[in-house]
Amino acid sequence: MSASRPREFDEFAALPYDVRLIEQGGEYRFVISELGIVGRGANVADAHRDMVERRDEHLTRLIDAGQAGRIPLPASTVERKALISSLVPFSIKLSLSVLALVIVVLALVPVMQTQMKDLGRAARKAGQEFPKGLQQGFSGMAEIEPLDTDKQDAIRKAVRAYLRSAKPIIDEIQDVFSPNEQPVEPQAQ
Repeated sequence: MSASRPREFDEFAALPYDVRLIEQGGEYRFVISELGIVGRGANVADAHRDMVERRDEHLTRLIDAGQAGRIPLPASTVERKALISSLVPFSIKLSLSVLALVIVVLALVPVMQTQMKDLGRAARKAGQEFPKGLQQGFSGMAEIEPLDTDKQDAIRKAVRAYLRSAKPIIDEIQDVFSPNEQPVEPQAQ
């Protein structure tokens, strides 16, 4: 092993390889199965020291020979990389879906605002024109069939009662569609 280790060596040596301790017949063994390394010793400390020396020699030999690509990664690292690489397409699709949703919502807001304003104008116009239409209808009926004053008074009272009861509804609709504008009062004629 060289006195100054390459950066690659430190990266491989720091990887979380699965190390097992086996005791058999008074001999201790540390095993790194992914690298094919077994360190032996009469006690745990000696076996560990032997395993570290063998691991370092193995890694240095492969790195010095330009074969660092042949050094297997720990199973946990391989599984994590596989999980991350399988999540990348999902993350991209999810991000694109969220982006498309945001674009659609941003595109719809002005359209909805315009439609709400148009609907508010229509509701205000209907509120203004309704009494005129009633008056014209009643005038037309009066020309067809003359009403006596009692019937005319009864109809007038009924229309006024209806308009009083409809006013809160018209005001509420107007507030929904144009909250910044003043309510339009129906014009009496």
